[in-house]
Amino acid sequence: MSAPVDVVVVAHRSAATIDACVRSAVREPMVGSVFVVDSGSPDDSSAIARRAGARVLRAPNRGFGAGCNLGVGATTADHVLLLNPDAELRPGTLAALVDHLDRTPGCGLVSSDLEHPDGRREPVARRRPSVLRCPLEPGLAARLDAAWYQRRLPDGGPVQWLSGAALLARRTAFDEVHGFDERYFLYGEDADLCLRMQAAGWTTEWVPGCPTSHRSGTSTAGLGPSAKELWAQGWRRVLDDHHRHPSAARRATQVGLVGRAVVWTALGRRDRAETWARASRAMATTPTTEPRGTGRADRIALLGTAIDVVDLDGAVERIAAMAAEGSFRHVVTANVDFLRQADESSPTRAALRAADLVVPDGVPLLWMARWQRTPLRGRVNGTDLTVRLLERAGATGWTVCYVGGEPGVAAAAAEAAAGRWGTRTAGIRCPSPEEMDDPVAGREVAEWVRSTGADLVLLAIGGGRQERWVHQHRDALGDGVVIGVGSALDFVAGTRPRAPRWMQQAGLEWAWRLAQEPGRLWRRYLVEDPQVLLAFARERAAAR
Repeated sequence: MSAPVDVVVVAHRSAATIDACVRSAVREPMVGSVFVVDSGSPDDSSAIARRAGARVLRAPNRGFGAGCNLGVGATTADHVLLLNPDAELRPGTLAALVDHLDRTPGCGLVSSDLEHPDGRREPVARRRPSVLRCPLEPGLAARLDAAWYQRRLPDGGPVQWLSGAALLARRTAFDEVHGFDERYFLYGEDADLCLRMQAAGWTTEWVPGCPTSHRSGTSTAGLGPSAKELWAQGWRRVLDDHHRHPSAARRATQVGLVGRAVVWTALGRRDRAETWARASRAMATTPTTEPRGTGRADRIALLGTAIDVVDLDGAVERIAAMAAEGSFRHVVTANVDFLRQADESSPTRAALRAADLVVPDGVPLLWMARWQRTPLRGRVNGTDLTVRLLERAGATGWTVCYVGGEPGVAAAAAEAAAGRWGTRTAGIRCPSPEEMDDPVAGREVAEWVRSTGADLVLLAIGGGRQERWVHQHRDALGDGVVIGVGSALDFVAGTRPRAPRWMQQAGLEWAWRLAQEPGRLWRRYLVEDPQVLLAFARERAAAR
């Protein structure tokens, strides 16, 4: 029997089309769950999707690729369908795509035909960009591919690049290449994903004869002239990342864009001429140089894990702004062990990628960042951050929910915070690790957290576990800021002494903790963490 499929839809201002999109997926018998990632929509997209049967994940608008990564991280099926909000599955299409993946073990990504409401077919099978074809981008090159390249493949099969609104991904292949590169905001991410999958040994294939309905352009209709600028930015990234001669390819693309501006000027359409001129200027603008996959210029990447460039004061202010928004936010205090877990565990990697703020809680992270010449502003110690936030909560009136820790620790921490800073407590609960790992019991805890209405949730169930739990149940957690604080509650409660300040500043806090809990921490500090540092050293040596 075919493996079940989960569906991910990234929505932004999609109220007009999201109902039909979700319902077309929900009615498919092999679909397990439909996840709609609402990327900051100001309309009713979330409510409409929820009524249609989707699970809604709310997130800031970091682009299509980032939204897809967030949604895929919540899925559990072997295959994931990435469906545009202006697309609708037709009966039999998904079954044909799943059958193709099941019969083709080396295929990582597959797309169906795309058909407009008026019956026109949209080009899906695309060729790699070349200098000669770049002046025809965007639009004309796609038509050329439809007229020549796609017709040479009557039975489908491997293609160089899939431009699709309904892409079915094999989850193992998607995870192997770490999903979409989040530097691509709206255009070019499909080409980049295909080319990286092919570099990893997977094929990307087109299956004709099973169309998906697509109202092309509906999702970008509100962008106006800026859509062409976003396209130019994405296309430049594709050329810079994958073309053998990126400078020549960029210049060739600019020739085509300027040529269109000249033609529209001659025809008296200065509005359209300015649109293409703006696209040409965007092509000439050097994109931000944040490391692959971080998705933001104020982040760096260490061994593929995004870390925010922020110090303790900046982190407190960022979190205070999140709390003032009144929507769900996830904050991670990352250390070297998180890099190891992100490398070994897809759920942990997805949780870190989806987090709204990842702060560097560990002096070794500062050393690594300095080594790769992307220095951080300073360490954001998890305990110091917790104390500062509890102090801010007392001053601003935030309510705080304490979850986890050894029996009695959360209650002692809440009592200490109330006594020292006047912090108000919304709830206290000490679930067992087994309870948090169980999908049903863990979701019940998440729903209890939402019922407390807390502005700030301090979660102490162990590094990695707490981040995976938040990511798994983020749609049930309500609108507070959730932070994994680990052992910080012990220090707030006074049940465990902190390392002396000089050891903290010297990066030796690990030695203090190892001396306190050798049975629990010896393997992490003496075996696993050194392996991470060795892997980083090998990466830097290879980059020279």
